[in-house]
Amino acid sequence: MAELLKKTASGRLDFRRWGRSGTAGATIPAGLTFDNVTHSYGGPLSLDHINLDIKAGEVLCLLGRSGCGKTTLLRLAAGLEPVLSGTVSMDGRIVSGNGIHQPPEKRGVGLMFQDYALFPHMTILANVLFGLRDLDPAEAERAALSALSRVGLESYATDYPHALSGGEQQRVALARAIVPRPSVLLMDEPFSGLDKRLRDSVRDETLSVLKETGATALVVTHDPEEAMRMADRIVLMRAGRIVQLGTASELYTEPADLFAARFFAEVNELEGVAAEGRVETPLGTFPAPGIEAGRPVDICIRMQGIEISSKGAGTPARVMRRRFLGEVWLFELAVEGLDGIVRARVRDGVDFEIGMDVTIVASPRDVFVFAKNEDD
Repeated sequence: MAELLKKTASGRLDFRRWGRSGTAGATIPAGLTFDNVTHSYGGPLSLDHINLDIKAGEVLCLLGRSGCGKTTLLRLAAGLEPVLSGTVSMDGRIVSGNGIHQPPEKRGVGLMFQDYALFPHMTILANVLFGLRDLDPAEAERAALSALSRVGLESYATDYPHALSGGEQQRVALARAIVPRPSVLLMDEPFSGLDKRLRDSVRDETLSVLKETGATALVVTHDPEEAMRMADRIVLMRAGRIVQLGTASELYTEPADLFAARFFAEVNELEGVAAEGRVETPLGTFPAPGIEAGRPVDICIRMQGIEISSKGAGTPARVMRRRFLGEVWLFELAVEGLDGIVRARVRDGVDFEIGMDVTIVASPRDVFVFAKNEDD
């Protein structure tokens, strides 16, 4: 298992392994269902008639911008907020709604928050033990030390949170969340406080632990790559509603609308008018199936779907700017008939100089046409 380089509170660099894979305690997962759920904080609806069925043992990510309702949905699942209408059920048993509001401690859920929520005056072991007060003390300590061992921090049980790095505190929070063996684990932006290099490693190890426990996991994130790396399925949200639900592949290859297409990739956006199942643009003619003739449309083309050539068929263009980004080159191109520029990401761009006349072609798999929606 990969070793993770970290810096302690004293500034000392060290290597600390996660524990042995397969040693996290298994649980009995529960299905989680939101049936026509609405919620409000006193103004407009923060959740607008949400219907969502999460399978037992599934890792599902709630994805969207700040204020879209994803954290509110998590809080309803936890029992931290009551529903305005509709019901929340676990394995078919209503825990919120219809006059019922079961408190968090009765739901069999584990919670992980963005700030880890560790008690600074308590040792690492005491933090993990906090959720095991109903167990025999000796049994609880064995379980807590086992959970700390799985995240590689058993030898730091007597330390305090301030002595650990952010990544290590996140691992303590994970140990505390899994040690009661919850049926459902709720995670609110759990990796957002980590730098990118550490975030990738901690996230991958956390996913391994989740799969070992078998718990149903609901993970809130604003990062599409994180959702795609972690989730069995993704719920993309906007303004308190579900825009699209599916696997990472489904959301990327078949976006439901312009908002979904924008969320998973950088795109060039054009406008046009549908005519007989197609739309003509300065970059070519593209299919517009199911859109009536005369309807205004939005066309989006992923940057990596623009192919550049020094000769051959395609749309004439001129290189206005280029930047080397490491793995790819970013180009800005002028095309006759377009007010704006066309951006392209290409792997091999060294031959295309600024001011050079080229031709460009849009790959059909990276082109999407949507009936215009004023909300976009």
